[in-house]
Amino acid sequence: MNKKYSAQSENVGDFYVTKDECITCGAPEAEAPDIIEHSKKDEYGQCFFKKQPETENEIDQAIKAIMVSCVGALRYGGNDPQIIRRLYENDMADFCDYSPNKNIEPIIRDKMTFNFDNTNDELYHLLIKKYNSFPPYYRFEHYKSNYNKQIDIIRTVQNEISKLRICCQLIEDNFYELTIEIQNSKNKNDIIGWATHLHDFSKKHFQNIKWYSFQDEYNTKYSKPY
Repeated sequence: MNKKYSAQSENVGDFYVTKDECITCGAPEAEAPDIIEHSKKDEYGQCFFKKQPETENEIDQAIKAIMVSCVGALRYGGNDPQIIRRLYENDMADFCDYSPNKNIEPIIRDKMTFNFDNTNDELYHLLIKKYNSFPPYYRFEHYKSNYNKQIDIIRTVQNEISKLRICCQLIEDNFYELTIEIQNSKNKNDIIGWATHLHDFSKKHFQNIKWYSFQDEYNTKYSKPY
């Protein structure tokens, strides 16, 4: 299919990087090391898709690479309905060259349940470590913990443009429920990106992770938030 924009010359396939827009930030390549690399043709080579995603993991990488592109240089120019649906559900319709056959709204998965069997205060410290990064852009405004039974974190993002609140509580035994809330902002879709980063972090530490959305009153289970 014809792409909406010109692709970087080394790019092959439906996922592509638009010509002369990459600023060599390295973020898309970090999210998708199996399918994206930087050109070796010159000192400031653009990134490009060295291969198209084939496995579910590679498709996940491609979606997250589009998500983190700070200049919006990554796009999908194919017509696979499943990939288009995922991009639309993740509020990335603007990065699709073609529209779906029906209306697809973003899905905001703001609640995660999981099992964590460590009985000390490690869960609290894991979450603090996860969200105490990239100063001075982010800073903690409030946090507290009650012996791993209830954890409440509020983090201010870039001069109070928005506030991220993480609430985690023990439901029973080793079963926890965590919710993400964007405060001081009307754009709830920002939760999608935060949930994505939290999920990839959580896979290394938690078990039986499930995600839910307030949009259907938390009735549908999802294996991931993106």
